[in-house]
Amino acid sequence: MTKIGKYLILIISPLFESLAYSQLSNKLENKKWINVNVERKDGSKVVDSEMDSESQSITYFFKKGKLNATFSMRAQSNYYDLKDSILTLGKFQKYKLENVNDTSLVMSEITMNLPDDKVNRYYFISNDNLERYAKKHELLKFENDTVIFSNSIVTPSLDIADYIKNLNINSNVEIKGSILFNPYGIIKEIKYLNSDSSNKEVVKNLNKIINSTSRKWTMPNISKKYYIRMPFKIGKLTQGGFVVVLWMLHDINKSFVSNRNIKKSKAEFVLATQLYSQGKFIEAKGHYDFALTLDSLNTDAYYNRAATNFKLKMLSESCNDWKQLMNLGQKEGERLYNANCIK
Repeated sequence: MTKIGKYLILIISPLFESLAYSQLSNKLENKKWINVNVERKDGSKVVDSEMDSESQSITYFFKKGKLNATFSMRAQSNYYDLKDSILTLGKFQKYKLENVNDTSLVMSEITMNLPDDKVNRYYFISNDNLERYAKKHELLKFENDTVIFSNSIVTPSLDIADYIKNLNINSNVEIKGSILFNPYGIIKEIKYLNSDSSNKEVVKNLNKIINSTSRKWTMPNISKKYYIRMPFKIGKLTQGGFVVVLWMLHDINKSFVSNRNIKKSKAEFVLATQLYSQGKFIEAKGHYDFALTLDSLNTDAYYNRAATNFKLKMLSESCNDWKQLMNLGQKEGERLYNANCIK
């Protein structure tokens, strides 16, 4: 290769890199991205008790190196860097941008030494595409001709944590209700499903809090002819040693999951795995049983209990766990069930 050729490569190559970055950043930045699905890289469903992918609302907005994100009524910001399709959030979180165009974004976590059934892949749509996507996937659920119910994708949004954090509510009380918004974010009605004289004062204070947020909500980008009814549930739990007020949206019949039970389940799992490694399979099984009693979505405990039962020559019990994993949308559980349990 001639000297001139080398110099041309050195000069032109950065231009191509700059152009590629510009095209990628132009597609990514200055638009609101709404998370519509999360799954594992192997296609498994995310069933982690600490990450409810079906009811959690996530939105991203990228602009000039700063990310503004909303996670189910909690907002936060972070810095990001984009290079060679690798998105870095803060110092450590890295994602591979698998697909970016004007209407959709797909990205997956970059992790060290984790199998694909532990790595998340996120699917987003642009805010401009929201109503078209919602109609295509039949996500607009109607109360009547003019009122639709909110869900994790079509929902008003607000960082409400600071509003409710000082609400005085007993730990054994859960209050369910709904908020009706007009198309411009004005609160028109607050309904309660289970209020009684015992929590009258809590409801009175909650009314004040909710009404103070009128006009402050960001409404979803859908036709202005619709009102939106947003179901909610509020209660109190101990999280990480602190007593916090929790706010759940959309599917309010789901139970609040205590962090205490999740941590205990993980501790039981660790103990069971230590016993398994020592060949104490009967003792290990007992602790896996308890881990699953504490957290019925602990998929690692299902996998390991199935392996333990296999060691104890209890194939039917192993098959029950693999079938449960299959029912929870776990691809490896489905593979193991099909390989060992179907004759």
